[in-house]
Amino acid sequence: MVILALPLIAAIIGLFALGGGVEAHHNGVPCGPGGDAVCLPGAPTFVQQAMQTVGEVRWCVDQRASTYPNFVAQIHETMDAGTTALGIGHQQIAGIYNTPAEALTAGCFVLHSMPDNHACEGCAAWVFYANWPVLIEYKWQVGYTFWNTTIGHEMGHVYGLHEHYDDVDFIPYRPTYGHWAHGDDVSPGTATDAPTVMDVGTGIWALTSYDVDHICDLNDPDGDVFLACAPPAPTLTPALLQLASCRDGRIPVEFNWAKATSPNGAPIELLFLDLSVSDNGFQAGTYFGVNLSANPDDTRLEAGSPGEPLGTLVAEREHFWRVNSRIAGVWIPSATGSFTTQAC
Repeated sequence: MVILALPLIAAIIGLFALGGGVEAHHNGVPCGPGGDAVCLPGAPTFVQQAMQTVGEVRWCVDQRASTYPNFVAQIHETMDAGTTALGIGHQQIAGIYNTPAEALTAGCFVLHSMPDNHACEGCAAWVFYANWPVLIEYKWQVGYTFWNTTIGHEMGHVYGLHEHYDDVDFIPYRPTYGHWAHGDDVSPGTATDAPTVMDVGTGIWALTSYDVDHICDLNDPDGDVFLACAPPAPTLTPALLQLASCRDGRIPVEFNWAKATSPNGAPIELLFLDLSVSDNGFQAGTYFGVNLSANPDDTRLEAGSPGEPLGTLVAEREHFWRVNSRIAGVWIPSATGSFTTQAC
């Protein structure tokens, strides 16, 4: 259920409790497969802008939430899992904050509240995700002893994800329709068919890879703040000095590396191997860059092999090297490797 209360700049998303004792549980495509159906309208919200700025979620609780058995510990557990999956931090703002105004003054981004009365029939919780600070109201009267699935679901909304259950008939997607994702363009057996914390009745309370991919698409596709969203840099394996005889006083060398990858499958656009005899962080004009972009998935270069542009290397000289990959317009350099060529 989504209600937009424009005078309050508030959007409400409700997680409905199920009967029978069940607990409530980057290549630049906006919101990834499924498009806007996967993400909530209004992005970036105030909280998303704050997270993108400081790289963490700051949350707080009201009086009843602070004393409800194990509730704060379950917030910590759920936040630990969610923020670790995204590569950001979180912290509880100490104190009791019974109103959003009090929470805002303390620097709280998300207020977890258990009000005396909850207006949603059959609802375990709902979230005013466009408010500042965000207000999540939990219906304490349901008497849950395990709130992780509810907390994880509502925090999914805070990060920008839409419902992935049938929010017309309020039934879970997977058991009913055979897939998890929201929208009509789901392809069974593909990434869009993956589990998500945004369904109900599933027992899932930690962000899944499907959730992380969409949160990254929405909040930080380049991985500048959300570290999990950054394409992993290539890793180097030691340069292997060939045992062949010197060639005119120079040494043939083999370079090996593991290529950079993107969480959303974006390809490597450009690939360079940079080589220098100066340990200066590859300052301009002090290194030679070998353009390997014709075969960006390569993970090996044999310097000195026929047609190879680098050629053999000076003997008895320390060298420094790296692999630099461009993915989705962002350069991802590897760590710097070093070796010393043998004597001739």
